[in-house]
Amino acid sequence: MFLENTEELAQNKLLLLYIINESSIPLTNNEITEFILEKNYMNYFFTQQYLSELVSSGFVDYRKQDDSDKNVYILLEKGKATLSYFQDRIPEKVKEE
Repeated sequence: MFLENTEELAQNKLLLLYIINESSIPLTNNEITEFILEKNYMNYFFTQQYLSELVSSGFVDYRKQDDSDKNVYILLEKGKATLSYFQDRIPEKVKEE
């Protein structure tokens, strides 16, 4: 089994918050997963686990988009506050991508 340290775990969750926040449109699970895998930031299973944990912890919401049948991730206030406080822990190279 893959073991990650606490700092890497936190950085990966912050990365997901950052992606959700910076997107000009709400993203689906597939869109986030494809981006993460394409950039080789983390594997599929960690991505799904972290997204689920972010939802259950109240950092993001996963809900049906108003004008379509898609479910999308929406950054909640708790997620915005966390991201603004810890955003400096995301490498600049990653932010540029």
